Amino acid sequence: MLAKSYIDHDSSPKLKVLLSEDEVFAKRLMDRDKTAFKMLYRKYASLIYGRILSKVANQYQAEQLLEQTFIQAYHNIHDFDFVKIKLFTWLNQIAKKQLDKQLFNG
Repeated sequence: MLAKSYIDHDSSPKLKVLLSEDEVFAKRLMDRDKTAFKMLYRKYASLIYGRILSKVANQYQAEQLLEQTFIQAYHNIHDFDFVKIKLFTWLNQIAKKQLDKQLFNG
């Protein structure tokens, strides 16, 4: 996070905080911005799908797991901490949990 101090001649010194692109994007996701979720899907769906497909032989099953991954991401976006983890890693962890759940229950 970038910070810059400046002086307002009418008051005491203030701190101006500039947010990174990732922080702005995470905020949009947490605000349930549909355009941001579409961007998230477009950016990561094929990568996550490829990882899922490498674990399951059935294309339909892989598509279902991908869908569940992004549904879980939508419902749990407030658990995402952009400081600790990258979006791709977080999505990949969700996909792995979905895969494990299906393999364990299936």
